[in-house]
Amino acid sequence: MSDFATCHISDYIRGMNINIAALSRQVKIPDGILRRSIVSRERPLRADEFLELCFCLGKDPMEFRQEAAQERR
Repeated sequence: MSDFATCHISDYIRGMNINIAALSRQVKIPDGILRRSIVSRERPLRADEFLELCFCLGKDPMEFRQEAAQERR
């Protein structure tokens, strides 16, 4: 999974003020790992983690891809 996916979903989660600990429990990704990806962005999300977050948040993964493509223009 490229870093753009991590950055865009991170921006969304942070912008919506979603509680990382609660989200971690819902998606069954350990809190520390999720924080390293979402808060500090030290670790890119794996594809399965990204998709699970999208599903949990009710977001189409392609929305984040389209945002990235628009930024490149």
